[in-house]
Amino acid sequence: MAIPLTSILQAEIQVSGLVTAGGSSTRKALSVWHYRRTSTAVTPTKAALAAKFISDVIPSLRACLNARYTGVGVSVRWINDAVDQAVLTASTGVGLVSGDSMPTTEAAFLLFQTGLRGKSYRGSKHIFPMSESATTSGTEDIWNAGALTYLGTFATAALATLTDATNNAWIPCVLSRKLSQLRFNPTTVITNDVTAVAVNKRVGTMRHRKVLSVY
Repeated sequence: MAIPLTSILQAEIQVSGLVTAGGSSTRKALSVWHYRRTSTAVTPTKAALAAKFISDVIPSLRACLNARYTGVGVSVRWINDAVDQAVLTASTGVGLVSGDSMPTTEAAFLLFQTGLRGKSYRGSKHIFPMSESATTSGTEDIWNAGALTYLGTFATAALATLTDATNNAWIPCVLSRKLSQLRFNPTTVITNDVTAVAVNKRVGTMRHRKVLSVY
């Protein structure tokens, strides 16, 4: 049974996209975000939160990604309600960095920190596909100055509070799935507000995003 909207405090946003084939197979790109609203006085809507995320966060994400990337959409669900269904809002922009793409296994890594220590109290984002132009020969294990600039802009957007059209303010937070109970109502949702987003200067690796072998 669904719970009343007055009990909704946290939202989960999933950003989905596709990376076109570069000689092998296409790959899905997915990132998961969590937000906590500061007050229950105003009824929230998924459409309003999705629209604000698309306007404030998606442009800085696209600015980091290679043109192989095409967005699919942004889905929002209320994680306080175990039976709540996510609602997808289309967001089809492409990556804004032209030129050769890095392999899909290479990614930028952002660390989401809270005021507490331990695995349950920190989060991260791996974003891809990045571009060959994001590194410079001689120091190609780290992002160059240009890449760090747009990754820094993305980190700033990721840290910002979103105030949507309903006047609900949403603070980015880290969800602990280990400490939470999300399978049935009433849920127990344990989150901590993000206090800093740090960009790792080193080129990250995600082996599970390898494309299919070609013989």
